Amino acid sequence: MQPVPYLVLPLLIAPSSLAAQLHYQLDSSILAIEVVLDTNEVDLPWEIIWAPDDRLWMTDGPRIKAWDPTLDRIDTLITMPRGNGLGLALHPDFPVVPQVFAVFDTSVYYGGG
Repeated sequence: MQPVPYLVLPLLIAPSSLAAQLHYQLDSSILAIEVVLDTNEVDLPWEIIWAPDDRLWMTDGPRIKAWDPTLDRIDTLITMPRGNGLGLALHPDFPVVPQVFAVFDTSVYYGGG
C-alpha cells in the first residue's frame, strides 16, 4: 500500500463547511452559491423563475409553488391531480396581468396506459 501524500490528508479531514461555500467566476463576476431552499419543502423543481413579485416561482412535481425570501415562506399555489410540471412562464406584464402559463405532462405513461 502506498502512503497518502500529506497534502491530501487535510482535504480529507477538512470541515464540511468548505463544500457549502461555492464560488464560481463568470467573466468578471464572482458568483456565490448558497442553499436557499431545502428538500423538506421542495421535492422535484423543474422550472424555476424569479418573478416580478419578488418571489421564486417553480414547478415542483404536480404543484406550482412560490417562495417568498422576505418571509421565508413557500406557498403551494396549485396542485394538479396527476403529472409533473415541466415549464412555467408569467405574463410579460405580471403581476398587473396575473396570468401564469404552465406545461404539465399527462403522466399516462407512468401507469403503462
